[in-house]
Amino acid sequence: MSSFKEIAMQKLKSETYRIAKRLGLRSEFLVLLFKIRRLFRLQSDEEKKLFDFYKELISNKSFLIFDIGANVGIRTSVFSRLSKSVIAVEPNHELVGILESRFKGLNVIILEKACAAKASVKEF
Repeated sequence: MSSFKEIAMQKLKSETYRIAKRLGLRSEFLVLLFKIRRLFRLQSDEEKKLFDFYKELISNKSFLIFDIGANVGIRTSVFSRLSKSVIAVEPNHELVGILESRFKGLNVIILEKACAAKASVKEF
């Protein structure tokens, strides 16, 4: 069960995100949030659970891992800590900007591409 402090922080975060989104500052808010997390070495509960799960599967630090459909990089962050390098593939330009800001200078290569079963051009 979550403590009062955890619930209050989550509420503050969600309300701040809602306001930033309404003002058209969603990307900037997420970039700032991830920079604060990185600075203070903070992890979300989801990242902690994913780290615990993937550390059992990724036994070799020299692995190259692909994160297809990286979104804002939750798994990319975990893979970055567990492997030599990560290639994050994300077709959404706004999300690519967040990824580039979030993982600048780290062992992550970001590709603004999409993956599909056959070669084609799609509107996104």
